[in-house]
Amino acid sequence: MSDNPVHLTAGQIANAEELLAGKEIEIATLRQQLIDGENSFNGLAEEHSKLESKFNKLFSAYSANESELVKAKQDFESWNRIRLENELALERLKVETATKCEQLAAKEAQLLQKLMEVQSQKSGGVSASGTTTLSNTPKIPAFEGQSISFNRWIHGVDELFTNYPLLNDFQKRILVVDSLKGEARNWYDAEPDGNIDCWDNFRQSLAKQFGGAESLSMALDRIYTLRLTEKSDFNSFIQQVRPAIKIVTGDNSKLAIVMLRKQIDPSIRKYLPENANETFEQFELRLKAQMTEIQSKPARMTADRQSAMEIDPVVAAMKSEENAFINAAQYSSQFNHRFQPVPSRFNGSQFRKPFQRNTNLHSRENTTMTKAQFEEYVRNSVCFNCGQKGHLRSSCPKPPKSARYMNLMLPESLDEEKDKAQ
Repeated sequence: MSDNPVHLTAGQIANAEELLAGKEIEIATLRQQLIDGENSFNGLAEEHSKLESKFNKLFSAYSANESELVKAKQDFESWNRIRLENELALERLKVETATKCEQLAAKEAQLLQKLMEVQSQKSGGVSASGTTTLSNTPKIPAFEGQSISFNRWIHGVDELFTNYPLLNDFQKRILVVDSLKGEARNWYDAEPDGNIDCWDNFRQSLAKQFGGAESLSMALDRIYTLRLTEKSDFNSFIQQVRPAIKIVTGDNSKLAIVMLRKQIDPSIRKYLPENANETFEQFELRLKAQMTEIQSKPARMTADRQSAMEIDPVVAAMKSEENAFINAAQYSSQFNHRFQPVPSRFNGSQFRKPFQRNTNLHSRENTTMTKAQFEEYVRNSVCFNCGQKGHLRSSCPKPPKSARYMNLMLPESLDEEKDKAQ
C-alpha cells in the first residue's frame, strides 16, 4: 500500500456518509425482517408440534379402533360359523323327523289295513283273494246327468274309494255304473268301450261329459239356446257359440259347420250354399260378410224382396157376348192374356160351392183365397206356385203352374148355387 495520502474533497466525504447512512438503514430493515421471520417460524413450529401431537392421538385412537374392529370381525365369523352349524343340525333334525313321520304313517296305514281286514273277516266282507266284496260297501248316490250336481257327486265317489282302498278297478266301475240313472245311463250305454275300460278313463269321460262349463252337455245346451237372425249381433253370437262348438266337434270342421248352420235363421242360411273342403274359419268369414251385407242394406233388400214377389190376381167371371160366363186368365206375361172356356166342374157333389171361399192352403187345386189368406202368404213368404214356406214364386224349385181358369157356368145354375150359399 502506498504511503501517499489520499486527498478527498468535502463532496466525496458527504456522499460517502450518505451512502453509509443508507446502508445502515438497509441493515436495520433486514435485521427487523429477520426478527419477524424468526417469530413466524417459531409460531409455525409450535402449531406443527400441536398438529403432530393431535395426529399421534388420532393414530393411537385409530389403532385401538382397528384392533377392536378386527376383534369384532373375528367374533362375527365365529358366530356365523356357529349359526351355520345350528342350521345344519336343524336340517338334519327335520330330515330325521320327516323320516320318522313317514315310517309312523306307514305303520299306521298298515295297522288300519289290518284292522279293516280283521273287521271285514269278522263280517264276512272279504273274499279269499283279499279284496273287499260289494255286499258290505255303501252304495253311491244316484246321478242323473245334471252338470250342476256332478262335482259334488264325483267328490263323494272319490272319498268313498279312498275310504275303501281294497276295492279293485272292476268293483269301482260296477259301483259307479249302478249309480248312473236317466241321461247319465243313456250316455254310458252309448259311450265307446275304450273310454270306460278302466276307472281312470271312466272318470275322465264323466268329467268331460258332465263336469262344469267345459262339458259336452253344457256346450250343447249353450249351442241350442243361441240363434242368429237378421237382427242379431254377429260378434256376440259367434263369441258365444264358437267355444261350445269346438268342445263338441274338436277339429272336425265339417261337423262344426253343420252345427253352426242349424243355428242360423233360414232367411240368412239360404244365401250361404255349402262348399266342399271349406274350413270352419272360412265359413265364419263368409257368414260375417253376409251378415254385414244384410244389416247394412235392409231397405234395399226389402225392396228387392217385394219386387221379386209375384202375386196371383183374383180370378173373376166375365160375361161373353153370347151371355155365357167364362173365365179371365190370370195376369201374367207368360200366358199372354189368353182366355179360354173350360168345362163346368160344379155339377158333381164333390166340388165346392162357387160363392164359398176356400180356406185351404194355396196350391194347384186351390185357386182362390181370402184377404186373410193373402196377407198370411205375404207375411210368411209362402210360395204362390207350390204353397210351401221359405221361398218366393220367382225362386220356386218346382216347374211353374199352367194358367188356371174359372169354370163355365150358366146363369141359372149360378143363381141356384148363390141361393144355397145364402
